[in-house]
This record gives sequence, C-alpha cells and structure tokens, in this order.
Amino acid sequence: MEAQSAILIAQWWKKLGVDTKTNLVAFPTLINNVWWENKFDVIVFGNIIEPFPVHLQYYFDVKEIYQYGWNVMAYKEDRYQKAMYDWLKVFDWDESRKGAFKLQEILADDLPHIPLFVLKNIHAYNNTRFKGWIEQYNGVVNKDSLSCIKPVN
Repeated sequence: MEAQSAILIAQWWKKLGVDTKTNLVAFPTLINNVWWENKFDVIVFGNIIEPFPVHLQYYFDVKEIYQYGWNVMAYKEDRYQKAMYDWLKVFDWDESRKGAFKLQEILADDLPHIPLFVLKNIHAYNNTRFKGWIEQYNGVVNKDSLSCIKPVN
C-alpha cells in the first residue's frame, strides 16, 4: 500500500509543478536510509497507528532524536514539546482529543507529516479465563497487559 501511495503522491506533485522521483526500495534499505543514514527528502512509510494517537509522542519527541530513534526528522519545537507533555497528563477522553488536535495543528504548520489512513483495531478478550488486563487508550492487547495477565483459577 505504501508503494502505491508514494507513486500516486509523486504524480500529484508533478501536476502541481514539483519535480519528483519515486524510488521504491526494499524494507531493509528503507530502514537503513531512514534510521541509520538519514538519507531521504520525503518518505511514505506504513505503520500501525492506534486509534489513540500515541505516535504524536514517539515520532516527534526530542528525546527520540538519536540513531535508531523514532524522531527520524529530528523535529524540535518547544511549543510542540510543551503541548505534548501537557497532553500526556490528560486522562479525560474529550480533553485529550482536543490536545491531540492541537498537536496535529502544530505539526501541520511545521512539518509535512501526513497520516494517510488509520487501521482500525478491535481487541476481544475473555476476562473469565484471564485476569490482570491493563486497559489503555489503544486497547487491552499491549505489552503491559500481555506481561501481566494470569489465568483465572
């Protein structure tokens, strides 16, 4: 899906007068170019983004600017960092949603990062057989739950 999206975007940019070249590469080459060597102008990269946009933290936090870190664009913006840390302290769903929109508005002004689509994940679990599930915004199937659940005996 990423390759097809990249080709379509390149064609649209050419119609707008932006000279583009699409270079489809194997996944290991993509990882090398993006995370190790930082050799890219624009990337179309597929990722599973949870319904709650935790990627707004990981991909744009200054703490993730290092080799192999998630902030491959080396994005630094004090206004964003403050808004992000304030957002991470909110537990009310509606207020958190407003904070996420604010973060996206800042990114829209500063950085050309465009989520093309979001996969919907539905997690079903049986709490009569297992206990200790940790519910989070992105559901119960997460590393925290999977390391804590125990059979109900």
